[in-house]
Amino acid sequence: MAVSRPILLALAGLVLVVGAFVATRGAGSDDGGSEPAPQAPAAKPSSAPADESPPAGSAPGRSADKPASGKAEGKPGETTIDKSGAARGPSLLNRPGPARLARALARGDLVVLFVRQPGAADDRATAKSVAALRGKPARGVTVASVSIREVPDYSAITGRAGVTQAPAIVLAKQSRRGSKGLLLEGYTDPASLRQHVTDALK
Repeated sequence: MAVSRPILLALAGLVLVVGAFVATRGAGSDDGGSEPAPQAPAAKPSSAPADESPPAGSAPGRSADKPASGKAEGKPGETTIDKSGAARGPSLLNRPGPARLARALARGDLVVLFVRQPGAADDRATAKSVAALRGKPARGVTVASVSIREVPDYSAITGRAGVTQAPAIVLAKQSRRGSKGLLLEGYTDPASLRQHVTDALK
């Protein structure tokens, strides 16, 4: 049976409509399948600052080590010469021990004991005064010098003088009438020392 031309055109149009519909659905399905999966958010770095506080018990900006400080003391009996060429210190003096000074006291001598503290200006000046006395010795006078650290060893000479500082000069003498002594503290000039010795010998 022959199909009329209008029916064929209608069928062809229907086929085109159905094909277009199917093609549109297929494209929509493909687009939905290719959608990328959502990515997990990247972890943010911690913004908290690192603990840089110093350990307990330590003070920032301070050094644990302290500079050692010390002052060297001159050696007993050491002789030094200044620019003028004069001897400085008690090196020109006799330095007998306590026993010898005790014997000098026993025979009636006037003992002049110079107590020194090396390094001090007054000490050097007083040492020159004592050296001048030693340069012109008087009869019956024994001159000696000791460091202030040695004073306890010479208690027989210093007696109750109570030497607590340097420079100092102790004049001690024994006689039948008893013992006498004189303590001169600080700087003593040559003339004053000579006069004290003269008075002590009377």
